[in-house]
Amino acid sequence: MASSSCPSNFQKGEEKIAGVTKFIEEILPIARKHGVTLGIESPITYDRVLELFKRLGNPPNVKMYYDTGNMMWGGEDIYTALQKLGNDAICEIHLKPEDNIHFGKGKTDLPKLAGTLDQIGYDK
Repeated sequence: MASSSCPSNFQKGEEKIAGVTKFIEEILPIARKHGVTLGIESPITYDRVLELFKRLGNPPNVKMYYDTGNMMWGGEDIYTALQKLGNDAICEIHLKPEDNIHFGKGKTDLPKLAGTLDQIGYDK
């Protein structure tokens, strides 16, 4: 059985990303066997997720579960990040306003977000 000590925030520090990598390497064979895609949702930037993917050898069944609220809260430009990630690196989009306020009252530009998702061919 896989370890249960997977750190949830691996934005900084070699030890944390190494721990997440080890954890995913432990469960990846089980996910593959059952046709499961592992979606990574965490308060981390897209480039840190891409680093994780690279460490894992870019397996086709490990993707980012992109949470717009978490990423905006963390200061990430969600529109640029989604363009850089592209459709293939994303398993799902969690559409959530930053700071858990109502859409239309915060910084999320829904027409721009919709346009960005169209631009990358988001199809999930």
